[in-house]
Amino acid sequence: MNKEVKVIAQNKKANHDYFIEDIYEVGISLSGTEVKSIRQGKVSIKESYCSIKNGEVFILGMNITPYDHGNIYNLEPTRERKLLLNKREINKLIGQTKEKGYFKYSLSSNNSDISSRINDAMSSIGYSVSNGIELFIEYKNGEYSYKTSSNTNTEQMSKEVQTGTDSAGKPIIKVFNFTKTTTTIEEVGTIHYFLSMRGSYYSNNINNDVIVRNTVKNVKYSGNVPPDSNYRDSDNRTLGSSEIQRKVAEKLRQEVNSNINSMVSDLKRI
Repeated sequence: MNKEVKVIAQNKKANHDYFIEDIYEVGISLSGTEVKSIRQGKVSIKESYCSIKNGEVFILGMNITPYDHGNIYNLEPTRERKLLLNKREINKLIGQTKEKGYFKYSLSSNNSDISSRINDAMSSIGYSVSNGIELFIEYKNGEYSYKTSSNTNTEQMSKEVQTGTDSAGKPIIKVFNFTKTTTTIEEVGTIHYFLSMRGSYYSNNINNDVIVRNTVKNVKYSGNVPPDSNYRDSDNRTLGSSEIQRKVAEKLRQEVNSNINSMVSDLKRI
């Protein structure tokens, strides 16, 4: 005759948020008053997680309400409690957390696209948690900035041009005196970002500005300008704030992606 198993506590969120690779049936070290509270259903594992310390496995964040009549025998409700596994199982868990590089990380970011990129890159070596964090990942970018500056240079020029020949066959030379004005316009788009991964095993912080520059030169001639195609006015246009911003965003994406890939490669070697 099969004995009915009564479920006292479960973490439904874990099955929703994580892929379960292995299931272990383990014992747990409890005090007498804790056993009595659990029998009354006064236990929660919603915020629980496990940690390996000195070759032993502990559950943290498990909340057992103090027993009503426990008095001085009651212990801290959320104290860490030892889980009872055999050596082979513990070694397997150690191998998974170290060799496969399963990092428990938290991510703080003000850019949803970058957040998705980081989570995708970390999916093979870690998982996001709110407790028991081993690696803090932070990404923030500032506001886009667009600035323009211009510089004008004026030159007085003179050019001799043969306009014909006289009756004696000698060249007729005309002197053209004119002004060349060169205007240089530089537009600069900038965005600052901060990318950081910090933990016990690894630390890397990147503080950088992504900058895109575009320079435009225009020349204008005035005065007695020679009738020569080399002396024609130019009218080159700047790209403008929107186009520079698009280029900055693309450069930012490429640079951050490269840094993320580099950091994840470092983590895989740990």
